[in-house]
Amino acid sequence: MLSFQESILRWYDENKRILPWRDAPSPYSIWISEVILQQTRVDQGTPYYLRFLKTFPNVNSLAEADENSVLAVWQGLGYYARARKLHEAAKIIASGGNAFPNTYDSLMSLPGIGPYTAAAIASIAFGEVVPAIDGNAYRIISRVFNIADPITGNAARKGINSIAKEWISKSRPGDFNQALMDLGATICKPRNPICSSCPLQYGCEANFLKNFHERPVKISKKNSKHRFLIFDLHLSNKKVGFVKISQGNIWRNLFLFPFTEYENEELFVREVERMQEQGALMLCRDLHVLSHQKIHFNTRMLKSTIKPKGMVWRDLNRLEQTPVPAIITKILTHWEYKISRLI
Repeated sequence: MLSFQESILRWYDENKRILPWRDAPSPYSIWISEVILQQTRVDQGTPYYLRFLKTFPNVNSLAEADENSVLAVWQGLGYYARARKLHEAAKIIASGGNAFPNTYDSLMSLPGIGPYTAAAIASIAFGEVVPAIDGNAYRIISRVFNIADPITGNAARKGINSIAKEWISKSRPGDFNQALMDLGATICKPRNPICSSCPLQYGCEANFLKNFHERPVKISKKNSKHRFLIFDLHLSNKKVGFVKISQGNIWRNLFLFPFTEYENEELFVREVERMQEQGALMLCRDLHVLSHQKIHFNTRMLKSTIKPKGMVWRDLNRLEQTPVPAIITKILTHWEYKISRLI
């Protein structure tokens, strides 16, 4: 274990990635970066991190912001529940005098912070000896020790957690956790790992057996739920009509075009055809893929002179202040030329 530990830290000292939250790490900046990177690659998430820190440079500024402002800055990252929980946790921290929780257990009590994020903050910001076990750590350990149990099962996770606790450096826990993150992101990658450059290559069982592509063992995910929606895109004097979603987990407190959802594809297709027969201007059918849903949708464009009940107008050229999900951005971007002709 000591040999593995020394090899990983030596490699990290020579190869660690230059990342903005590592320049002057604080509990707050580490927290924001880890939450953003939960569902986003580093190269994609970095601009959002910089924008978020510029708008909300500390816990207090985030706590005092209104939710719409937080969601607007988060726009483009998706999984908006993360932003809501960040906001909620910031309020809790601010109510306690802005003293950031400094232990794994106290961090775990905050909304939206799970075992990995709590361990990352506790180890990097406060030097607590606790392993931060993310997908990279699971992949590296399962390959080094050739763990054949499914990674989602209790046996594999319990074994990997036990190994990680033995592996972690007592003197440099934060660096060790970040080393595993970097090693998994750049060398021990899910596909096509660069084993010849890995500091663990000579002790890695999967490299010796050449079965690294089979580790970690995964069980197929359940099929995604399919949804069928028709949006109504109301346009009037360079303004776009939105409704604010007050319920549901995916789009709660976000602004969408008014929409109707259909139980199945047959009803959806039949309604699109009916609208087209009546002369409606329809955009092409499209697909928006989320981790757990596949949203099939079409959009009907309407020039409106009267605002339908429950709808609000937003200036088409100033939508950056309106928190909208990625599906709306996709519609506006893909069909910008048609929209500009109508308004």
